[in-house]
Amino acid sequence: MSDVYTCPKCPTLFESIYLSGNFPGGKEREDIDCPNCGHTVDTDVTSAVVSTREITGERKAAYLAKQQPAAPARTDIRTPPPMLDSPLTITLDAEAMASLNGYRQAYHAWSMHPGTGPKGAQLNLELAETAAALAKALARLAQ
Repeated sequence: MSDVYTCPKCPTLFESIYLSGNFPGGKEREDIDCPNCGHTVDTDVTSAVVSTREITGERKAAYLAKQQPAAPARTDIRTPPPMLDSPLTITLDAEAMASLNGYRQAYHAWSMHPGTGPKGAQLNLELAETAAALAKALARLAQ
């Protein structure tokens, strides 16, 4: 079993490889790190050891060709806002603080669960909802 990832910090396309494992018990959350820069891109709860390797050459070209269907150029797209390149200080109001605390609690509950079954799905949904609420609160304050 392997999954393909693109590192958000560098343009590396890589795959995760699950080595050995698949024994009862002993499941732990394993980091899936970029083999180029070491950035943690994902995690997985598994009893296997997770290794990663860069996808290059013809395999990379074939994978990218499948992922990017030809689309006509659009002219109605707005230019994205510039990236922040210096520290930003935001004072959180009561609503933003509540959103941050809600996200922290949801993340803690999610990280302590193996991520399977109905409870795992519920925790994934709660984490996504609290992350969206936090992002909305921070965006409101950063304007």
